[in-house]
Amino acid sequence: MTTAVRIAPAMKSAAHAATPTREEIERAIDAACKKIAPLWPLKNFVAVNPFLGFSENSFEETASYLKRVARADMLAPRGFYRVAISRGEIDDASLEQALARAASRVNLPVDVEALKRAARAEPKGATRPPGVFTTVAELLDALAEGDRQASLVGFMIDEISKWCAAYFDEGQASWRMPRRALGPYAAWRACARFDRNPEAMGVTGFRKTVLALPEDPTDAALAVIERLQIPPRAIDDYLYRALFDIGGWAAYARRLVWNDALFGRRNELLKELLAIRVAYGFGLFEARKDAAFKDAWAGAMAQAAMPPIDHRLNDDPDLALDRVLHEAYEIAFRRRFIARLTAKAGRPAKDEARRRPPVQAAFCIDVRSEIFRRALETVSPKVETIGFAGFFDFPIEYVPIGQTRGGGPCPVLSKPHFIVCEAVKDASEDEEREVLGLRLIRRRAAKAWKTFKLSALSSFAYVETAGLGYLFKILSDSLGLTRTVPDPHLDGFDRAIVGRLGPRIEAGQLDGRMTGFNHEQSVAMAEAVLRAMSLTENFGRLVLLVGHGSTTVNNPHASGLDCGACGGHTGEANARVAAAIPGAARRNERSRAKERIVWVRDPGHVWEPRRQRSEFWWQYNVRLGLLHTAGFVPLSNWQEIDIKEDTFPHRAPLKPLYFAAQNSVALRGANIIAVIVEVCMRSLPKDRLAPRSPDPPARLPAPEGRHRLEGVRYPFALVRKH
Repeated sequence: MTTAVRIAPAMKSAAHAATPTREEIERAIDAACKKIAPLWPLKNFVAVNPFLGFSENSFEETASYLKRVARADMLAPRGFYRVAISRGEIDDASLEQALARAASRVNLPVDVEALKRAARAEPKGATRPPGVFTTVAELLDALAEGDRQASLVGFMIDEISKWCAAYFDEGQASWRMPRRALGPYAAWRACARFDRNPEAMGVTGFRKTVLALPEDPTDAALAVIERLQIPPRAIDDYLYRALFDIGGWAAYARRLVWNDALFGRRNELLKELLAIRVAYGFGLFEARKDAAFKDAWAGAMAQAAMPPIDHRLNDDPDLALDRVLHEAYEIAFRRRFIARLTAKAGRPAKDEARRRPPVQAAFCIDVRSEIFRRALETVSPKVETIGFAGFFDFPIEYVPIGQTRGGGPCPVLSKPHFIVCEAVKDASEDEEREVLGLRLIRRRAAKAWKTFKLSALSSFAYVETAGLGYLFKILSDSLGLTRTVPDPHLDGFDRAIVGRLGPRIEAGQLDGRMTGFNHEQSVAMAEAVLRAMSLTENFGRLVLLVGHGSTTVNNPHASGLDCGACGGHTGEANARVAAAIPGAARRNERSRAKERIVWVRDPGHVWEPRRQRSEFWWQYNVRLGLLHTAGFVPLSNWQEIDIKEDTFPHRAPLKPLYFAAQNSVALRGANIIAVIVEVCMRSLPKDRLAPRSPDPPARLPAPEGRHRLEGVRYPFALVRKH
């Protein structure tokens, strides 16, 4: 986009102050960099407030600043508000209220009718606020008056963008740019030595100019500011405008700086990128020696030296009028929205003493997850759903298996506080090492095959000889039976291993960093999460924590389908961790036996918690070795009277197996233990389980028949293999 620039004659009265010091330049560079909002890449794309760097300024000040320095409008075009008034979306009451709020301003219409007439007129655009900064490239485009084939502004931005794409490449390029090990500014200077594109565009002596600049980025910026004779008042504007010209890559570098700052690491990427942009503009400046350009530049700097009026909208009538129209638009929208809410508020409220729901499901408050939440409510009105942030209040760094660093499935502006590693469940160190080794071999083989297919020598011959062999693959991919490429998170793993992958929440170490959660952290996090979700009473019989994610192929916007609250990652790891943490504290202690249905003791009757088998609600592993014993201990200190007092008031469905008849028992200290000589993994006879209490209450129901073990809590019993 070409911006028209009005060139003012040189003003001899504009005196230049003393040369700024290096410390002053460093502060100005820091201020300019902080105004740039971070931008996340497409693979983990999330929405970030583009005005994050202006959070300390008012809306009016920010709008004035961006219009003056960057030629950018924060408000909608005048025609948008004009159409909204004609459609009735902005009514007279909203216009009147907006005018009343702006009563302290001058040069505004006096009433609603005058405001409507002003809205029908196009912006004048003739006023030019003081303190406007004009870049070298803008000035050259204005002096060219359309004679050039291409804008130097666009040419400069394209050249820097192409270089950034090569420098910040993360593996897409087959031939990677050399000197990527250097910092951006040093690498760019090394490449500029051989780059003749600027000189081909008429920028004479470009390579000589940029190579003559200091090697330090800050010193280079200081040298350019001195040579351009930029007024001290305009230095901040000049540096911010330089970054704004390459806004996409500047925001990308800002994200890298932001991530390192969260962990206390220093990162100079954005400052070096700023030095590249400043040096490029200086190369354009040195290419022009004619008097017309020198006079025009002197006039531009004199205008930039004038004090700005960003806090005074009255001096910009167009901006002041558009601000009133925007305020009226927001007032009208809020009024309609509140009316819709109050219309539903009149409906009769539900009974406060609601019954315990059969299912409670917590979903992410994300539009991509909302459709699943509403569908579940439609299928079963008895299901109670809860809206919560998709990372479930667990700011973790999730490290994929085989790696030492991972991504943060949490809000991108926050720092992960815990490290959770992916692991193969119930795998020993040797088995896990074998799995990773096999995956590495498969990945290397796949990479070698891909390199062969894409190489310059074999690509054409490969298609001609093996092209028909891909017919069935193309058909299966088209029908959705197979993927065109494997899932990058799971490639190289066997299907059986994929089902065993999951987060390891036990405390440990990885590359010198603490991982997992200890007992105190587990308790604190479990309480915090449950309270945050208001799950403190009336728990459902089944509580679901539903994370959401996606899998797609050849889609550059794939992360747009994942969880925004998880930083563009899937919410799978967070949901699993959140579901496991409430019981992790007791699993870390010997008392975690109370959470298991089956626990196994060795021949010496010693129970080792960390060697227990995994078990699920639908399958209990009771296969025993010789002289091993096993106990059913979901709630080992419960008696039948406890079951009655706890469950009957809630009308919990109980199976008669709870109330087994008298049976043979063994005394061990103060404990009375039922002796069972046989056990079936799926069911138990009614006369094989004895209660801990020798005198069950008379009014409890008598047992009948055989009952499955699934989903039921049992009193203590002992199983012995003989």
